[in-house]
Amino acid sequence: MRLSTSSKSGCAMRMTPRREYAVREGTTVLTKDEDFPAQRLREPYGPTVIWLRVGNCSRAALVCWLTPLLASIEALGEAGESVIEVR
Repeated sequence: MRLSTSSKSGCAMRMTPRREYAVREGTTVLTKDEDFPAQRLREPYGPTVIWLRVGNCSRAALVCWLTPLLASIEALGEAGESVIEVR
């Protein structure tokens, strides 16, 4: 699974360079922003969006939280889920 990340708050997926890149390259968008999954759910196609529902934390804490969940997230992506919400 290839990831395209965004940390820009409030950035809508519609016609943005990040969204276009993710669609063109077949990557997955990893984001904490609500706009990306909301946009993806309204569209019939687009990149898979992994929506991280976690508060502000250090990169190390994020890695510790996310690492044990990666296999499940990848399985959902391979099963065709368009938006994967991770809590």
